[in-house]
Amino acid sequence: MTSLSVIVIVYYNDTITITKHGSTFVSSSPKIVQLDNKVSLDASKQAIGNKISLLNGKVVMYIHFLCPVSFVGDCFQYRACMLQDDEEIITMFSIFGKLFNFTCLEFYVITVDTPT
Repeated sequence: MTSLSVIVIVYYNDTITITKHGSTFVSSSPKIVQLDNKVSLDASKQAIGNKISLLNGKVVMYIHFLCPVSFVGDCFQYRACMLQDDEEIITMFSIFGKLFNFTCLEFYVITVDTPT
């Protein structure tokens, strides 16, 4: 896979809404970050934490992304999938690369106090 930058909309400090029709991320102040499609999960967490200006003692612990799972009528349905390792990051970018009409990815991040 060729290295490319991908635009990611990052939602945080709000909620993931789940209905029978799919998942939606909600945030009053989403941020935009550019990630290389060969980035690791840990590097993604670090870049997102830097972008959303986490307070001292906070880290990005979990990243969920909106994964398109079906096409109903004239729109996609999505499921929130938690990224747990670098293999899942690779799979996510592979999915994104096959969807030619998509211009960005959407992440929801959960932050926690720095583990001790």
